[in-house]
Order: sequence, then structure tokens, then C-alpha cells
Amino acid sequence: MIAGQLGEVPDVMTPVSGRLTTLFKSTIEHAQPFDEALLGDLALEQQLLGRARYLTVLAEAARRTDVHALAERLTIAHSETVEWISTVLAEEALGGPAALRATPFQRATGGATKAISLPVRTAREGVNRAVSSAKEVGEWARGAVSEATNRATRFAGAAGDVATTGRNASLRRAETVARREGATSLGLQWQPAKH
Repeated sequence: MIAGQLGEVPDVMTPVSGRLTTLFKSTIEHAQPFDEALLGDLALEQQLLGRARYLTVLAEAARRTDVHALAERLTIAHSETVEWISTVLAEEALGGPAALRATPFQRATGGATKAISLPVRTAREGVNRAVSSAKEVGEWARGAVSEATNRATRFAGAAGDVATTGRNASLRRAETVARREGATSLGLQWQPAKH
């Protein structure tokens, strides 16, 4: 009816091709994991919602109230569908009672997908563990080197203190011996060391 009012020839091929596409898509979706099928439907509904909003603006610009009213109804319907699919996805993710259930074929496909991807997931987790272990070993090595450096610094300081203490004791002993032996015989004036 609207096509005739706009001066256009009705399109008979689009509905037929749309039905064939829908049949093909539903067959493919039965082979997809359940959550992937829902995500695909959600993406399609979001695209249809965007188009309905665009149509609303075009109809308003063309001052076509009948098309504008249709576009608003489409916008409401697609908004509700997006919300419903989002809720079903959330219920599926939480393991709660979902409004939709996966078909046996989807469950089998989902299990096969998980089994096929298991080696990849295992390898990825192994690499992540190895990187984490290497990081921990690196941090441990940095800590060990830092501790060894601190010990060496403390040891060097203690060795310096021992050397200074030993030198001072040797000088005192030498002064004592020099006084007893009469240090003035070499022509040197003896002066006690300052402590």
C-alpha cells in the first residue's frame, strides 16, 4: 500500500529471498553453539533497530506521518527484542532458567566446539603459566641479587671497621713499644696518635 502511494512498483522478490535467507539462516543457527546464535540475533536486531530509527528521521523530514508512525512502532518492537535477547543471554551466562533452550544439535555442536578448542586453550594457559612463572623467578632473582648486594655492602663496611680498629690498635701498641724503647733515639720527636 505504501509502495503504491510513493509511486513505486511493489517488490515481490525481496519477500521470497528474505524467506529463503531466513530458512538458510535458521538451518545454520541450529549448527551454531547456542550463545553464538543468540549473539548473532542480537547483532541483527541492533542493526534493524538502527535502521528503524533512521527511517523515523527520514519520514519526519519527508513529513510522512504514516511512515513515521510505522517507523516508531518498528523502533519500539526492535528495542524490546534487543532487551529480551540481552536478558536471555544474561540468563544463559548465569546458568539460570533461560527463556530459550539450546536444541540437542546446538548442545552437541557447542560440546564439539569446546572439545576442538581445548588444545588451543590448554596451550594458551600453559604459555600464560610459563610467563607468570618466569616473572616470579625474575622477581625472586632481583630480590636475591638485592639481598646479596646489601650483605656485601654490610660486609665491606664491617671489614672497613675491623681494618680501622686493627690499625688503631696497632698504632697504640706501636706507640707503647716506642715509648718503652725510647723513641727519641732516632732523632724523631714522638707524638701520641689522636684517637
